[in-house]
Amino acid sequence: MDMTLTPEIEHRLELRLREGRWKTASEVLETALDLLDDMDDLIVVSREELNAKLEESFAAAERGETISGKDLEAELDTWRANLGA
Repeated sequence: MDMTLTPEIEHRLELRLREGRWKTASEVLETALDLLDDMDDLIVVSREELNAKLEESFAAAERGETISGKDLEAELDTWRANLGA
């Protein structure tokens, strides 16, 4: 397979090869494709987890298990504070 690389991509590839972790352009490409596959897998899992959480939330709301806007705001403030900790 022949490929034409933009000057920027060629430069980035050369930098990776100079680092010495990879010996050939094919190894760099294989690693990049493996990472893309891993990223795709994470996106699928994240979507599945998100859909499951949404279904749980809708079911809870149908059962009347909701919180007020003020309580939600307080929980979000706590959550944000913990992210920064």
